[in-house]
Amino acid sequence: MVTGDNIVTARAIAVLCNIISPTQIDDERCCIEGPEFYEKMGGLVVRGDKEEVGNYKLFKELMPHMKVMARARPMDKYLMVTGLR
Repeated sequence: MVTGDNIVTARAIAVLCNIISPTQIDDERCCIEGPEFYEKMGGLVVRGDKEEVGNYKLFKELMPHMKVMARARPMDKYLMVTGLR
């Protein structure tokens, strides 16, 4: 779930929608804010003629666990889509 809502609201909605369980609410790998995600992933970098996730290894490690991104900005969403491509 990617939302502009704050992290508390995003977690509550995710639990109600069965996206996460109540035990996952405080799991930093599961619920993250967009700016923190962007910083941890090393942002976007240009390699050759394409944009890539700065720390793609960490991105791949996080993706199986990540369920909620709160306070997501357009650049955070773009980084996620870039990594998933």
